Parts: sequence; C-alpha cells; structure tokens
Amino acid sequence: MDARKPSSKKWTPFPEEYQGQITSVFKEAFGAELGQSKLVVEGRIFPEEICLRVGFREPQSLRQNNFEISADFDPAKDNAIEKIYSCIDGAASLLTSYFENQNREQLPLDWKPFRFEKQVLYFQFSTVNTDLENEADRLLGLSSVSLYNDESEGEDPEVLH
Repeated sequence: MDARKPSSKKWTPFPEEYQGQITSVFKEAFGAELGQSKLVVEGRIFPEEICLRVGFREPQSLRQNNFEISADFDPAKDNAIEKIYSCIDGAASLLTSYFENQNREQLPLDWKPFRFEKQVLYFQFSTVNTDLENEADRLLGLSSVSLYNDESEGEDPEVLH
C-alpha cells in the first residue's frame, strides 16, 4: 500500500489483532455483498498520515478491488485510534456506495479529497492484489515487516534524483 504523502516513508502496521477486528466489522457489514470474496484489510500509521486499505477479491480472480483511505495525522494533536475509526467509517461509506452501484465509473485512481463527517479524508481505488505483492516481496527478500518500517532504506539515491 502506497502512502498519499511523498514524505511518508517510515511506518508501523496496524496491530494484527486490530486488523482482525476491522476485518470482522467489514465482514459483518458487507457479508451479503462480498459473498465468497476474500476480504483484505491493511493499515499503516505514518508520522503524518494514517492509511487504510479495504479490498476484496472474488474467487478465481486476480483483480482485487481496493478502497484506500488516508487521513492527515499529527501525533502531537491527534488520537491515532480516532483517525483509524474515521478511515474505517469513510471506507464503509464508500463501499456502501459502490455496492449500491453508485459511482463505479468515477472511482479515482489517484488520491482525491472528500468530506466525511466534518473532516477531509482522501480516497483512491486500486486493483493491487495484496497476496501477489506479498509473494513477490517474499521472493525478492523484501518481505520483512516489523513494528517499524522504513521504505527509504536500501534505495539508491542516484535513482531518486
């Protein structure tokens, strides 16, 4: 999952237990719409933003429909749990619209702001298959996810400039 802000390189994943709880909430809320689809929930806490991906992949399909939400986050002023809840609620609202056949052609492929409950969240739609990405990372030796991750480590400065 890519962050919205270019400065977001260092991150911490949502705790597994918390991701499990979020997954349960989405399965309960959208079980009928999801059917046999695999539900994927991922979250990352960056120093300046919180990102949530809620995706689903139908059986025998490579395409995974991802609803990715980003919220600005300032650890000095904001409560991370409240920001995560805002992302969850925003994703649930977007999924509801999607399953009601609203805005399917208008899903943004790049981050777009939207107002939700008196705040601004950001949304993008992607078709990244999480399982394939994780397997590719594992094969390339890039799969170590720890409590603290830095995506800028190991990058060639010549390539970036």
